Amino acid sequence: MTRARTDCLLVWGLAGSLLVGLLALTLLPWWLTLDALDARIASAEDRLGRYQRIAAGLPMLRDELERVRTDPALAGLYVQAATETIAGAELQRQLQQIIAAARGRLISVQLLPTTSADAEAPTRLHVRAQVQGTTATLFEILYRIEQARPLLFVERLSARSAAQPEQRLRASRAATPSLATAPEGALMLRLDVFGFVRGEEP
Repeated sequence: MTRARTDCLLVWGLAGSLLVGLLALTLLPWWLTLDALDARIASAEDRLGRYQRIAAGLPMLRDELERVRTDPALAGLYVQAATETIAGAELQRQLQQIIAAARGRLISVQLLPTTSADAEAPTRLHVRAQVQGTTATLFEILYRIEQARPLLFVERLSARSAAQPEQRLRASRAATPSLATAPEGALMLRLDVFGFVRGEEP
């Protein structure tokens, strides 16, 4: 009798353990899925709250941007011109003056395509110049660009020796004698400079 009762309890215990195991295998993935969904919902609600705060501040930011754009005190920071073509010519003229004042020899200057990441942002005009000069010339150009008004910014800068190998010296003398006879220590500089353009007020 005792053995039969023990066997019965053992069977019921095994059945209960099996049932608990099946429930765990069924409910655990479901619980983990719910937990992951709760975390995603909380993250989405947090992002939504941030976006709502940003959206609420947009009118004030637009007003501030318009105030800065039309502030006469800031007009001198931009290249003022009726068209981008005129602004490009003015930017090239300004850069040529800086190079001449730094005692650099301008080899070439060209206007690059305009860029504007935002329709409401000022247009950026890019100018590329190749200049022959010394290390002192380079420092003076960078100093004058930093002090320039309208504001100018150096986007890219490269420098290499202006001296040419002997086998290229004879071939280049006829075409570009000034480069072929570059003094020792001379550098060939390439500058990509940009400024911001604001159209003239009507």
